[in-house]
Amino acid sequence: AGLWSRVVTFTVKRPSDLKVVIQTEPAHNVVDSSGLIKTLTFLSQQPAVVVTAGGSPLEGAVVTAEFVPFSGGGLFDRLTDIEGYSPLPMIYSSPSDSNGIAQWSMLAMIDGYGCGQYKFVLVYDEVESDMSMSTLCFGNAFQFEIKSQPP
Repeated sequence: AGLWSRVVTFTVKRPSDLKVVIQTEPAHNVVDSSGLIKTLTFLSQQPAVVVTAGGSPLEGAVVTAEFVPFSGGGLFDRLTDIEGYSPLPMIYSSPSDSNGIAQWSMLAMIDGYGCGQYKFVLVYDEVESDMSMSTLCFGNAFQFEIKSQPP
């Protein structure tokens, strides 16, 4: 009778040579009369990236899509200031498969306007892809204005 306990400590090390490489560029083929993609519209060509560690595919990795506006090219604000967190599930990829491919199914710009490119960042390891080659320009889906001031 009695209780036997043993404390075990282990450390998980980051895999060597992590890489995120864009396989499918984000794109959209439906624009408004001004040539802009309306916010709140899912991109018609959803991106995909390949995640590797030491030259081999990495399964189970989650990647975020981050829109990087051109300098002076518009207004884009995060809804939160918590790095690596978003209440919007659309910025996260599905976990990478056995070939290391992580994909998005509903990537969209929620709000803001202007032009820029996407980069893709491995969650928690902060390994970034190169910038996407495609430039995307977004415009507001809705225009709000105050017609008359309240009393």
